[in-house]
Amino acid sequence: MMGTISMRGRQGFTLIELLVATGVFMLGFTAAFSLFLAAMRYRTLADDTTRLSLAASSLVEELAIGKPGPGTGTPIPPSGYVGSGALPGVAANTLPSILTAYPGVPGTWYAVEKCTDVTGGDEVTSPTLHLTLFVLVDTQSDPSVPLDLKFLNRRLRIINPPSGGWTSLTTQEEQDLRDGLVRRGLAMRVSSVVVRRPSWM
Repeated sequence: MMGTISMRGRQGFTLIELLVATGVFMLGFTAAFSLFLAAMRYRTLADDTTRLSLAASSLVEELAIGKPGPGTGTPIPPSGYVGSGALPGVAANTLPSILTAYPGVPGTWYAVEKCTDVTGGDEVTSPTLHLTLFVLVDTQSDPSVPLDLKFLNRRLRIINPPSGGWTSLTTQEEQDLRDGLVRRGLAMRVSSVVVRRPSWM
């Protein structure tokens, strides 16, 4: 008789037990899904960092090769490296606010922010250069068109535009934008000493 009463008392789960089990399941599922999303985000960040490092090292190597000045076979001065003007086969662009697509690593853009000789000057025949290179990952932009940081900021909203809007970036706004891109992991800034190995030396 007691066995029969026991069997009748346990015919199924109570509503409270179902709610507790569902809550535990949802808590575990949410935690697992959050870990999955974090892992995907970190994997993307790792891929972008690898791409940036590869592009930066390749660019430094190409800058070391250099190219002669127009028509004469003489070297270009360090100031000619600012922008994108020092890579062989790349049209000169002396605006560091305009990024040039780097075909060696698709989806990356670069600009030489600063370049001097060892004394901080602009000696044409100096074999050693000090340069600051800015490299950016942006797979959404058209590589056939130079990338303007102002238009990139409209999409990514790194810094807030002035209340009257932008006609162009001030030096401080451009610096803030570049620093913001570096902080987000979309770009890296590399300072390097380049020993030129061009054919004219």
